Amino acid sequence: MGEHYFTKEPTSASCAAPAVWQHGDRDYEFITDSGVFCRGHVDFGSKLLVESLPALRGRVLELGCGYGFIGIAAKLLNPKIELLMCDINARALALAKSNAKKHGVAAETVQSDGFSEVQGSFDFVITNPPVRAGKAVYYPWFEEAAKRLNPGGTLYLVLQRKQGAPSAQRHLETLFDKVTMIGRSAGFHVIAAQIKESGA
Repeated sequence: MGEHYFTKEPTSASCAAPAVWQHGDRDYEFITDSGVFCRGHVDFGSKLLVESLPALRGRVLELGCGYGFIGIAAKLLNPKIELLMCDINARALALAKSNAKKHGVAAETVQSDGFSEVQGSFDFVITNPPVRAGKAVYYPWFEEAAKRLNPGGTLYLVLQRKQGAPSAQRHLETLFDKVTMIGRSAGFHVIAAQIKESGA
């Protein structure tokens, strides 16, 4: 069995491949590689997540960024945000950094297992969680996101129904003040989990 994309230091031979996101009348090309989630294409769920997002502002974290598609696309659509991307996978992080530069996007990157090396609080956290790593890995991300969001902040995530989206939504309802599904297509659910405004 091959190594997982959440391996800290992938040992598989590098084999770069482009992935293209078509948005509006433009094509945006990202460089991907082996040992990284979704080599050679833009994941359908990630694309649905990006295209379901409302306008963003302030400090935004892409948690488990892979080659950086979600964070970079979010910044292309919301140029004024302050973007931080993190991943446990060193190869993924290097790709995210080079893809940000390729698209003229200012972004900070940090190698981190979940929130472990991430500093500060955020207005929005966005993630396509590593389902293959199991709930023991990514459910703590939800719990920490609830602590790291500023008042009124929102966690946005995408999960397939068959990979536990309904149960994840129920779990999120125990952590956040308002949980809604904001997008759905081909079995994928985009979920928004919001912390209430201060004084609300």
